Amino acid sequence: MEPLIELLQNWLVSQGVLEQYSLILAQGVAFVSLVALGALAYVVVNGLLLNRAHRFAESSHTDWDDIVIKHGVLKHGTQFVPLLIMLWGIRSTVDASTMVYPFVLRSMYLLMILVGIWMLQALLEAGKELYEKSGDPDRERPPINAIVSGLHFVIMAGATILGIGVLLNLHPAAVIGTLGTVSVLTAIFLQKPLQRFWSGFELERNRIVKVGDWIELPQLDVSGSVQKLSLSDVTILKPNKTLVNVPVELVRNSVIVNGSGIQKAGKRLLEKSISIDASSVHFVTEEELAQAMTIPELKEFLKECESTQTLTNLTLFRAYVTAVVLQHPKFSKEDGVMVRQLAGSAEGIPIQIRGYMNETAYVAFELTASDMLDLLLASVNKFGISLAQMPTNEALKDLRSKPRTAAAS
Repeated sequence: MEPLIELLQNWLVSQGVLEQYSLILAQGVAFVSLVALGALAYVVVNGLLLNRAHRFAESSHTDWDDIVIKHGVLKHGTQFVPLLIMLWGIRSTVDASTMVYPFVLRSMYLLMILVGIWMLQALLEAGKELYEKSGDPDRERPPINAIVSGLHFVIMAGATILGIGVLLNLHPAAVIGTLGTVSVLTAIFLQKPLQRFWSGFELERNRIVKVGDWIELPQLDVSGSVQKLSLSDVTILKPNKTLVNVPVELVRNSVIVNGSGIQKAGKRLLEKSISIDASSVHFVTEEELAQAMTIPELKEFLKECESTQTLTNLTLFRAYVTAVVLQHPKFSKEDGVMVRQLAGSAEGIPIQIRGYMNETAYVAFELTASDMLDLLLASVNKFGISLAQMPTNEALKDLRSKPRTAAAS
């Protein structure tokens, strides 16, 4: 078929246009017409088809169509329509022997590759969201972030090969062969990105960390809730509401404290302790024993006690705190609650409350933990026990203010 631009040129000559100007004028008219036709096609497709698709998605009771439109799959797909029309027009109107023909044609191919990348990436993200929202919400499903990120990488690599092939007018196989000759240099330059990619893949494949987990990275001094997990970074929301992006290779090579088991079990371990002054520990006197019998929390303990002759005030203190903790509604009784005495040191005798609380919310847990610590601190005086602590400034001032006794002669 004779190119349309030649037909247009002949018509212009027949209308009295000089032949040396007819080709330039014909090409200009053809270019403007192609641009106008492409713009018209874009308006028609977006104004009619895309708007109708939006209305259909809003009126339907399913979620998949809303997700597809949300990620722009249809939007990028409709962009092919004006590009295809312009490509057809270029092949039909522009003489292939001209210098501008290969430049314009390759530009159109590159634009189509770019739109194809956008469409495929949008399709991947839509598929990922559909996968995450489908199925039983109470059943944990294998994550697909690693697969999606890998497919993104494959798309970009394939598009790069196609783009180089279009620019250099080479077959994709020839482009791959050319890249193979510089694979050593490529491996050197891409060593760190590839390591990061593999670390992210291993992190997600082994399900070490998931979105929503509360993790602590002691070596990096970072803790918080995982908001986003990719093959390059882990986004963590810290308790002060700031976001921090940690490279996956640092996370993979760090000690990870994962608190996801707390959320699954619905319980959190409480361990709070105070140090007792060893010099204040003694056997209870009859007066102290009589006073202890008036404390409701100790009545059951004293009934079961075989001998009161060997009771110490520290024993009564531990029994009292144990009874109070067992009565607390937020402590899990089936997991066991104990008030234990740890090995003493120069800093005193540690007395620790250890048990599981039916409370996973961080703030509520810390408030209850503080109440338990207050209980320990406030109860010591009932049993004649002193806390082990360094002398305060006031105590040192009182000591310095006391007159020194004369040394015995």
